[in-house]
Amino acid sequence: MKLFIILLLLFNFNLQANQIQKTFDRTGVEINLTVNLYKNKSEMHKHLNALGYKSLKYSNNGIAIIYKTSNNCIIFAVEPARLNDKNTTVLGHELLHCIYGEYHQNDVK
Repeated sequence: MKLFIILLLLFNFNLQANQIQKTFDRTGVEINLTVNLYKNKSEMHKHLNALGYKSLKYSNNGIAIIYKTSNNCIIFAVEPARLNDKNTTVLGHELLHCIYGEYHQNDVK
């Protein structure tokens, strides 16, 4: 019984840790969105470096540059190859940054 309670508490803690913590909410607000898609992660990183985003830690297949003072948002991502593949999920993840802000560690301008 104790093991069950411990597992239940750990599961509940994990669910709470993964909840979105909005730093703003742009639901229903017009967003100026620019999406840049690349064939692979290497091309994306090369373009980000050329644009001066060398200080960003981007190891994933996408990144969103969000602006607190305007409704501008720029997404850089690897182009999805198949329906609902990993890169499709990444694209949705980055779009959530444009809508809800910094819901985990990210650079916000």
